[in-house]
Amino acid sequence: MAGMGSMHQQGRRHWLCIAYAFPPINRSGTHRTLAFVEHMDRFGWDATVLTATPRGELLDAELLQRVPPSTDVIRTPWTNYIERIKELISGFALRGGGGGAEKGFAAQRVTEDKETLLMGSPAGSRCHTGMGSPAGGRCHTGEGSTAGGRCHTGGGSTAGGRYYTAAKSQCGSRCHIGGGSQGGGLSHTIRSGVREWGSRLLMTPDSRIGWIIPAVRAGLEAIRRRRPDVIYTSSPYASAHLIGLILSRRMRIPWVADFRDPWRGNPFHSTTSPSLDRWDAWLERQVVRRADQLICVTPTMTEQLVRRYPFVTSKCSTILNGFDIKRLTHIEPRRDAPKDHFVLTHAGQFYGSRAPGVWFDAIRQLIDRREDLAGRICLQLIGAESFGGRSLASLAKRAGVARCVRVMGTLDHRSTLDCLAGSDALVLAGTSGVGSDLQVPNKVFEYLAMRKPIVATCSPRNPVVGILQQAKAHAVVFSPSDVSALANAIHALATGEHQAGVDAWSGVDLFDRAERAAELAEVFERAARSGRTEARDRNSAIRDGKSKANGRAPIVARGREDVGNSTSTDQGPDPEVNGFPLRVAPRVASQVNEQPSMSTVDAS
Repeated sequence: MAGMGSMHQQGRRHWLCIAYAFPPINRSGTHRTLAFVEHMDRFGWDATVLTATPRGELLDAELLQRVPPSTDVIRTPWTNYIERIKELISGFALRGGGGGAEKGFAAQRVTEDKETLLMGSPAGSRCHTGMGSPAGGRCHTGEGSTAGGRCHTGGGSTAGGRYYTAAKSQCGSRCHIGGGSQGGGLSHTIRSGVREWGSRLLMTPDSRIGWIIPAVRAGLEAIRRRRPDVIYTSSPYASAHLIGLILSRRMRIPWVADFRDPWRGNPFHSTTSPSLDRWDAWLERQVVRRADQLICVTPTMTEQLVRRYPFVTSKCSTILNGFDIKRLTHIEPRRDAPKDHFVLTHAGQFYGSRAPGVWFDAIRQLIDRREDLAGRICLQLIGAESFGGRSLASLAKRAGVARCVRVMGTLDHRSTLDCLAGSDALVLAGTSGVGSDLQVPNKVFEYLAMRKPIVATCSPRNPVVGILQQAKAHAVVFSPSDVSALANAIHALATGEHQAGVDAWSGVDLFDRAERAAELAEVFERAARSGRTEARDRNSAIRDGKSKANGRAPIVARGREDVGNSTSTDQGPDPEVNGFPLRVAPRVASQVNEQPSMSTVDAS
């Protein structure tokens, strides 16, 4: 039996997952990566996760319990270069060496909110971070270990492997740091410009650039300890892709880059300097050119990437997000409002053009028409409690709907699902303008899992429309600027005029995350094959160098860009949808990729 177990382990393969958003960090992207780590085990792939030590993030300790015990998790610290320079300048100023530390050098500020959150990791797992591990676990770096664990570098930890960490708020308003006094004239303008440029450089491609060096070091050590068959990176943050690029190039391991959001062409990602914009574009091009396989989360993102980089056509796939069916069995519907109230719930943050104003205006318009609904409509807002520097409560009061709006603040994932299950309808606030057709909020899939009516605002070209159609959701979709239509839809749902069709929700199970993991396993297979093809070409080139003296024609090894366009039968044919390869589950791709002409989805 022992021999059979050994053979089973030998038949399994290993992948190195590099992602900033991973438990206990509670971000939207955390759930995609965590689900892949959970489900890829079924397809014979064991994971090692390389992530960042949580700092300045909202945390959810319960998410840690979902990390498989067999998964190694390596946590590395990261440096906020802007904050570090600010500290150095402050120290220099205190020693009498320079001017004020709060001048010049624009940057993103990280402020402390004094909140302390409990963290831990599941028993039996192996933790490589310096934050302790539970009994029976193994700690490979860090500050001590608990009873029963093994620690390779010292420091001390709390009993039972549970530890506390101070949470900080996310990057918020801008501040100015830098030395020297503010003089007038041209010299001050030049100094300010240089400081601004320097601060932006240290934020390109993103604010987690200080994670690259420690992550590469930890990644090299992890690869030497157990060489993976595939490296997988997930963004945001795009710095994760740069880590994967370095490790893949140095260790010659096939690499898959997963884009949860666009890098370039993202309305929330911009560079103010032409030179930094060129640098940012060059970084993205290196990633898409060197990666063996690319993944986007929506068909429109894939279209955009292929349009900008035609050479990625044959190596670009679409893998949608989804939800975990098995997690739904633990949901306990939570409803704080009376039964005769109509409760709409929005989960997530408002930012940019994803604004709460249209929802407040629609409710105000509705209660102006129907005063009897004023005391029955309840809009619950789960997530950040402010928008544009003002509290949601004050914005609701200004719109005259304060009694209809309940700001619940940030909840853990489990509590959020409970609130969604206890609602009468769910609110999906989309964006408008440039890039609004590229992104699909991850919450749309968990909304589908709740099988509650959905009221959505988004661009008619957004894949959300196709997803709702494929799921046969009981949903209505409007333009983010159509307040009157939104008010009418809420009225129809609240009064029971808008009823679901007999086949409503019949397509929801297509979006189970287990299906997405199967698609990822296929991408890994293609990446491994392309890596083997490149290795053969490289070996041929080496052999050719040795035989060149004999007058033989040289064999030129193909670069990654050429491998991506290879028509070799080794990679197999690429299915095409609308003229470019889309590796989405066939029963999902056909409708999700369609560009509907109507902005209303109705299962009836």
